[in-house]
Amino acid sequence: MHDLLRGDPEDQIAEVGWVFDAPIGSPLVATSSGDGGCTASYLQPTMNLTEITRAEITSPSDLMTWAEHLERLNFEQGPMLFRGQAETYANLQPTLARATQGGAYDAAALLERRLIANFRTHYRDLKTLPADMPSADDVGQRSDVDVLSLMQHYEVPSRLLDWSASVWVAAYFACASSASKDAELWFVDSSLLDLTPDELPASVVRERIAVSIGGRPAEYHPRWGMPLLAVVEPASNARLAAQLGKLTASDNATVDHAQLLWRLATLRHGNERTGQSFGRHIIRASRKRDILRFLAEEKGVSAKSLFPDIVGLGRFLRWEFEALRTELY
Repeated sequence: MHDLLRGDPEDQIAEVGWVFDAPIGSPLVATSSGDGGCTASYLQPTMNLTEITRAEITSPSDLMTWAEHLERLNFEQGPMLFRGQAETYANLQPTLARATQGGAYDAAALLERRLIANFRTHYRDLKTLPADMPSADDVGQRSDVDVLSLMQHYEVPSRLLDWSASVWVAAYFACASSASKDAELWFVDSSLLDLTPDELPASVVRERIAVSIGGRPAEYHPRWGMPLLAVVEPASNARLAAQLGKLTASDNATVDHAQLLWRLATLRHGNERTGQSFGRHIIRASRKRDILRFLAEEKGVSAKSLFPDIVGLGRFLRWEFEALRTELY
């Protein structure tokens, strides 16, 4: 949880979080733990993990069944986005949020500003660049959102959250690491993020998020009653193209995107139900290797295809090595 920041009480509430079980637009409530820190009462999410967790995936056949269902939703509803997580975190926290959990929000903002500045500085010192990467001068002129998206795909912590337009790509990332742990395959109807176009269009939401980078969050969405969230277009490169990558970003750098998406889904469907708009599947650890083999052989999805560079080749060869070693020993 975040430390309470001294200053305007409304700002403090905006830093700590919001009460999900309060009606949209109702006053937010926060209480102090007495030691300058936060207690569980600051955030009172009611996201029901049982309700949003769909059938378990225990085989490549299960994955095929549910992937076909999710792809059908992609045509019937708004464009669907998918995210694989190698462990059952039960949340969708960006890497910056995970890295700064328990600290003050202003500390996270400071880290974000420093990372962006240092990336621009040291990027200029690089002797060589991949052909698909922008020049140093270009990076110096690009928006902070563009720079964050470049950093994100080279494993630098950021407020951005990776998604893919392909359920197969998301399944790969769910299974590619943490072999002994169950994984998550998340899905969301991206049209949820433009529920109130007449009041606050998605384009305006993106502008407010961009302004908030390295600083304080914007005011709550007038209808949502919570931090802003939007799909942002990443800076294009070969990795993003291969992964069919998309990104979500919030004006609150440390917020859990799952809580926001759950809230938006319940606004659409009512009665704290998310319908087919948002949820997750659990992939059992015991079948991760089989699923990876299926993805490589039947869908052409592997480290080699998703990371079309020397890094990807290395990851692909390590996977082949481990698969053969397991069979031999």
